Amino acid sequence: MPTIEVKEYYIDCACEKIYAPPGARVTLFGTTCHKLASIGGVFNNSKYSNEESTAVLDNILSNWLDMVSSSRRKKRENAVNLVNECVDRVDKLKEEGFISNVL
Repeated sequence: MPTIEVKEYYIDCACEKIYAPPGARVTLFGTTCHKLASIGGVFNNSKYSNEESTAVLDNILSNWLDMVSSSRRKKRENAVNLVNECVDRVDKLKEEGFISNVL
């Protein structure tokens, strides 16, 4: 089963249209925070303070949300809502306008 993940979707956002196969597994928004948390573990085991780690992770997520929302011509709050809702279905991504179609 195909999977749509954070980095693949980020690259896809450079395209005018994004298509996904039916039944694709979406680990895009729900795991964004988990992936960033694992990066945070790297920071926490290094010379960086919690504040520095948090600032770096916040910046990464903020840049990702800005790029995704602007490329899809959506308000940033729509992308934030999808992250918070842990969307995992391609039909929901299509419904919200974050992919062009399910084919």
